[in-house]
Amino acid sequence: MIFATISDEAGKIQLIEAIKSCTKPHIYRRLLTVQLSAEGKKVSELTSIFKVTPQTIRAFVHAYNQGGLIHFQGHPSDHSCLRSCLQSRWTQTITTS
Repeated sequence: MIFATISDEAGKIQLIEAIKSCTKPHIYRRLLTVQLSAEGKKVSELTSIFKVTPQTIRAFVHAYNQGGLIHFQGHPSDHSCLRSCLQSRWTQTITTS
C-alpha cells in the first residue's frame, strides 16, 4: 500500500496553505489527494472520491513522496498557486533563519 508521507509539521502546514490558496481545480485535486492519503485513505477510496484510476492516485502520491509540492509544478504559469505558496514559505524560512 502506498500513502503520502508528510515529513514534519512544516510540511503539513505548507500543504494546507497550498490547498487553501490553489485556484486551479486539477492542482487542487492533486493536493487534496495527497492530504487524504497522508491521513490514511487507501488508493481504492481515493479513486472513488476523485473518479480517477489507481495509477493516477499512485502517481500523485509518488510525486509528492519524491519531492514534496515542487513535484506538482509544471509550466510556471499553470501552477501559480503552488509557486506562490512555495515562495511564501521560502521567504519565511529565510527570514526566521
